[in-house]
Amino acid sequence: LPCISGISLDWQDAGTMVPNDTMTYRIYFGPNSNLPAAATFDTTIKISSLIALAEDRLPARQTHYWRVKATNRLGYDTLSVNTFSFMTYIRGDADGNGKINLLDVSFIINALYRGGAQPIPSEAADADGSKKLNLLDVSYIINNLYRGGPAPVCP
Repeated sequence: LPCISGISLDWQDAGTMVPNDTMTYRIYFGPNSNLPAAATFDTTIKISSLIALAEDRLPARQTHYWRVKATNRLGYDTLSVNTFSFMTYIRGDADGNGKINLLDVSFIINALYRGGAQPIPSEAADADGSKKLNLLDVSYIINNLYRGGPAPVCP
């Protein structure tokens, strides 16, 4: 796909009273906030409180929820109080069909000038990365598809 960027998740390190302790973090992902029960997959990392995922690990154009469990070297653990969420999308794929093509141009024109459906999320249609949806995004996609111009700007 022309524009898929990684997803970075960051959280506050868990505190510990154990001298020279190390933490392991397990991150749960699911389709709703009922985590870890509703987790569709999870991953474990050691020490760091930051992870970058390849976006193709999760389906596009969906909201994904995540929660972290920290475990110290003695096996004591704590689950994060908050559940976080993010939405995956392909920049330039305004209609959400998984491809960047002339249908996206038509979708943006309909959204802007004919009262058509708005792209979900709106960032998916922002091909030039300006944080505004306008005719320049249409031009950017056409330039990319038919004139060898640059791919949509990744966030």
